[in-house]
Amino acid sequence: MKSLRKLLFFLLITLVCPLYASATPDSNTNLKLASGTEIPIARFGNNPQRILWLPSEYGLETTETYPLARSMATQGLEVWMPDLHSAYFLTPGRTAMSGVPPQAIADLIQSSLPDDPQGKLYVLSSERSAALALLALQQWQKTHPDETRFGGMILLHPNLSANTPEPGQPESWLPVVEQTRAALFIIQPENSGKRFYLTELSDKLLSGGSIVYSKLVKDASDGYLTREDREEAEIKQAKQFPTLAKQAVEMLTSVKLEAPAATQPTAAASTATDDSKGLTVSDMKEGLQPFPGDKQAPALKLTDIDGKTHDLQDYRGKVVLLNFWSTWCPPCIKEIPSLGRLQAKFAKDEFVVLSVDVGQPEEDVIAFLENYPADYPVMLDPAGNTVKPWDLRAFPTTFVLDREGYIRLAYFGGLEWDEPAVVDTLKTTMKLETK
Repeated sequence: MKSLRKLLFFLLITLVCPLYASATPDSNTNLKLASGTEIPIARFGNNPQRILWLPSEYGLETTETYPLARSMATQGLEVWMPDLHSAYFLTPGRTAMSGVPPQAIADLIQSSLPDDPQGKLYVLSSERSAALALLALQQWQKTHPDETRFGGMILLHPNLSANTPEPGQPESWLPVVEQTRAALFIIQPENSGKRFYLTELSDKLLSGGSIVYSKLVKDASDGYLTREDREEAEIKQAKQFPTLAKQAVEMLTSVKLEAPAATQPTAAASTATDDSKGLTVSDMKEGLQPFPGDKQAPALKLTDIDGKTHDLQDYRGKVVLLNFWSTWCPPCIKEIPSLGRLQAKFAKDEFVVLSVDVGQPEEDVIAFLENYPADYPVMLDPAGNTVKPWDLRAFPTTFVLDREGYIRLAYFGGLEWDEPAVVDTLKTTMKLETK
C-alpha cells in the first residue's frame, strides 16, 4: 500500500510540477537604480527583443501574468517584470502609481536596454501605469536622444485621462499625451467605454509626433488579463495575449520615426513635466450630484427592444432619469432592479426611467434581458452614436432631466436607486412626490 501511495504521489508531482514550473521566472534579481532604490525583477526568457512589463496600479498579479510572460518567452521575447509595489512600499489601488517617480522608471528603462546593439526594448504598461510610462519616457528621451535600442511602447487599455470621469463633461487628457514622440501600439478591449475615445486618443498622440497602431480585442473588457470576474471569452482572449504582444513588437520593430526638424525640439523634450503631477486620481463623488451649468439635454431618438421609438422631446413635462449602460458592465447589471423599484415609487405621468444600451447588437441585449429583466424601456444604440453628444466616458452614466429637458442631476457609477437618500434628492431637487 505504501509503495502504491508513493507511486501515486510521484505521478501527481510529475503532472503538477510542470504547471507551476511553467510560471516560474528564469531568474529573480534586484536592479539598483541611480537613486539607490532596488527594484525586484522577475525575468523570463533570453532574447535581444526585450519587454519591460510595468505592473498596473493593482500590482503584478503574478498568478495570471507570470504564465503569460512565460508564454511570451517561448515566442522569442525576453520579459522583465519589475515589482514596483514592493520597491516603493505601495498599496495596490487606484492611486498607487502616484507613489512612483517617473525619473525612476526612466532609469529603469535605461537599465533594461539589451546589451545586444541589434536588440530592442519595448515597454508594456496598462491602465494608470501607462501614464507613468509616458512620463518616464519623456524624462528618458531628454538625456538619451540618440539611443536606438528603444523600440516603442505597448499600451494595454491605457488610462490617460487627466481626471476622474464626470457625467456629461468632455474628455481631457494628461498633457504628456500630446508631448510623447514614440512608436506606440494600443491594445483596447472592445467592451469598454474607452473604445469610443480610442480615435481621439490616437489623434492626440499623433499630434506629438508619435506613430500609433491600435487593436480592439473582441469579447473582452478592461482588465481582462487578470480580473477575478472574467468571462470565459475573456479568459480565452487572455491566452491569446502573448501572440498579440509578439505581433505588436513586430509591428513596432518596423517603425522608423522621422527625425524632428533641427530648429524645433521634439514635443517630448520641449515641455518640462513636474514629476509630482499628472498621476493623481480624484475621489469618486458619492450620490447624485448637481449638474454644472444650465445645459439642455442633447437630442435623443432611439428604438427600444420592443420596437417602440422614444424621443426625449416627447417626454417634456415629465422628469426623466436617463441611464446609459452596457451588458458587460457589472455595476450596470447590479443597478437594474433598483431602477425598476425607483420607477415604481413615482407615477409615470410625473417621472420616467429610460435606459440606453450602448455599443451592442440588439440580439445580445434581448438575450441578456431575458435573464435580467428591466421594468422600464431599454433603448438600443449599437453604434455608440450617443457617446460623443452626451460626453459618455464610462458606464453606467445617468442623467436626470427636468420637465423642460435640462440636465439637473448626474452620476457616474452604479447606485441603489431606491435608497432613501437618492429618493429624497430626487423629490427635493426635481419637486416630485412618491406614490
